[in-house]
Amino acid sequence: MISQFMAPCHFMLMTFMALLFIQAALHKGSDIHRFSGYVANYHRFLQPFSMVIAYLLLTLEIMATVLAIVPATSVFGQGLFLLILALYTLAITLSVIWGKSTIDCGCGGPSVKVSPQTVARNLCLLMLCVLMITLPAESISRPMLIAAIFAGFTLWMGYILAEQLMRNSDLINRFRYSLHTQEQR
Repeated sequence: MISQFMAPCHFMLMTFMALLFIQAALHKGSDIHRFSGYVANYHRFLQPFSMVIAYLLLTLEIMATVLAIVPATSVFGQGLFLLILALYTLAITLSVIWGKSTIDCGCGGPSVKVSPQTVARNLCLLMLCVLMITLPAESISRPMLIAAIFAGFTLWMGYILAEQLMRNSDLINRFRYSLHTQEQR
């Protein structure tokens, strides 16, 4: 009984990851210079290479999505999704550890500052990606595939909502901080 839902879950998560990476690539590609600034903010060592790194990350995101969608190369694309997410999670985690909480994560949605919440978000994305890779990608009926794609789209919409809530939380915290700073004067 449970095994018949494993393949649709795989396709649901595949749809979610593909939409997530398309969104991220569109965000980065819409203003690559802005994104290179985000890259440079992570560490001063990255500043001279930020434009090259920005183009490389954009290319990797596009390549991962294309590879994941094509059935013959899907395994490679899914592995690349995992690798990219792991890289982003490591960069965000190190920034939080180093106390660099004023930088934008540059992930591909509303402006969200690097924080323990962004680390938790990325760890959840990593777990979903691992789950996607471990679930079987067996053939399913067309109605089940359509339902899985719709469910993946719905999951992505929920993710967008969660991102906006994180952005709102950032804005509220900045507002509170500025009020607190003004009261101390």
